[in-house]
Amino acid sequence: MAFLTSPSKTAVQWQSLLGNLTSQQRFIYLGRLFNRPIQWFLQVHWTQGVDSQDQVIRFPDHLRPYLEWWMERIQDPEGRPLIEPDFDVRVHTDASKEGWGGHTVDQMVRGRWEPEEVSLHINVLEMRGLINTLCELSPPEGTVILASVDNSTVVAYINRQGGTHSWDLMNETWKLYQLVQERNWTIRNIRLWENCSSQEVSDYSGIMLPEDYHHKLERPFQLYHTLREKRGMLWPGRHLPALHPAKDCRVAVLLLGS
Repeated sequence: MAFLTSPSKTAVQWQSLLGNLTSQQRFIYLGRLFNRPIQWFLQVHWTQGVDSQDQVIRFPDHLRPYLEWWMERIQDPEGRPLIEPDFDVRVHTDASKEGWGGHTVDQMVRGRWEPEEVSLHINVLEMRGLINTLCELSPPEGTVILASVDNSTVVAYINRQGGTHSWDLMNETWKLYQLVQERNWTIRNIRLWENCSSQEVSDYSGIMLPEDYHHKLERPFQLYHTLREKRGMLWPGRHLPALHPAKDCRVAVLLLGS
């Protein structure tokens, strides 16, 4: 790419580069992730609609590894499967300002935050909780992981391999995918707890629920107590929240295993 040989480029040329990479990221595994550092750099050094399109922005050396990564993938593309592989393990995680926890069907891990971590944004803690859970569970190499998290922002950052709104959360997402690459894992598009089907809830908890449980269950308190008793699991520092029937069972489902 011309950026590596002649690094001083105008904003228009930067936009063209990002446009080309974005058009191909869907066909290359982790393409979005390796696009993010370039997006962040341009966002910091140039503002569309404010700065000139002819503004010259020098390509920094710290972005070179990401562009070289792209060059290797474009020259010898591996492609991506049209259908996601079946998962080997489903991991459920949650976090609060006190601590984090996670579990599979037959394993549970949990921990408390260090004092310097307590002040972090809850979105960062949710992502870190997933990282800690995977480190503690340590699935075998090659495992396909389906994670369930009850934070929509974290779900979006994982499914989209980062974002351009929160640098702290982007940095945490990068750590997650570094771990995934080191362990040769695959993370499937993850899901919110509230999007789990009744069959998925039943498979996990052993409690049969109707297909329309999201709308018809009138006693989320009862479901919460039943599921907690069924699993016998407690998150660190988690107190029983005040649930309201108007929120239906989705709120209780978020607390499966807690």
